[in-house]
Amino acid sequence: MKAKTIIQQRNAIAKLLAYKDTRFFLLFASALCTFYYFSHRYGLYSIYVFFFSLLAPFFIEHAFPSQEGAVSSELALLMKTHAYTNTKQLSFQITFWACNILLFVLQLKMNQADNITAIAHLLPSLVLIGHILVYFLLYYYYQFKLHYQLLNNDWN
Repeated sequence: MKAKTIIQQRNAIAKLLAYKDTRFFLLFASALCTFYYFSHRYGLYSIYVFFFSLLAPFFIEHAFPSQEGAVSSELALLMKTHAYTNTKQLSFQITFWACNILLFVLQLKMNQADNITAIAHLLPSLVLIGHILVYFLLYYYYQFKLHYQLLNNDWN
């Protein structure tokens, strides 16, 4: 039972780290979309995704009370190293899925627009696919990395 708990907590920490890094990808991609749409006068619709991804984790994290459970000493060190809390993981998860919904709505908005280039039509879809793909790649990378850290007691 202890091994199953350690694996679940390791996967939760890997999700948090993947959500954090994926958020940086989304911030960069939505900033580029905003500059592209602004320079071609299509509107600043992607700035909503940028600001929501930037500010929502902070507000969501402080809206919910922190819930900490008992963990083993290895997990406590791992959680402390990566600043993991259940509330922080929940806030990043809500932000991730809400930003995906916002990107989908932006794609629908760009499909309804007239006199718009092909790249402007595809940009929200590309960002959405990239956002999800980067998340999955980072999640599996962090699962491997945290497993390696726990096995070899390597905390660098």
